[in-house]
Amino acid sequence: MQLHQKKFVNSSSEVKDSEVKHAIDIDIIESNEGLILLFDLPGFSISDIKMFVSHDGILKVNASREVSFSPLESALLTERLVGSFYKEVVLPKGLNFENPESTFENGVLRLFIAKL
Repeated sequence: MQLHQKKFVNSSSEVKDSEVKHAIDIDIIESNEGLILLFDLPGFSISDIKMFVSHDGILKVNASREVSFSPLESALLTERLVGSFYKEVVLPKGLNFENPESTFENGVLRLFIAKL
């Protein structure tokens, strides 16, 4: 099961519904047991992240983050990206989508999908 990044991963930012979506950085690792997908999401909480696998085997990961300041605060510099973040991965056939395993630690979402 060989993955070619350009074929399986949409790694560019997208524009949908007039909203810019920033790309999520990802690593995909294949083991004898299945695929390990590592999504880099620093500064997010697990409740900010949504995952969905479509019927045709496309994994979609969305996350959103907003930063706000109190009325007594004034930002002198803001460099952190805010808004919507998105990644789409076309998963190869031969994977068991029924029981994926996920963990979220230190800003990294780890998703394991076993081979059939």
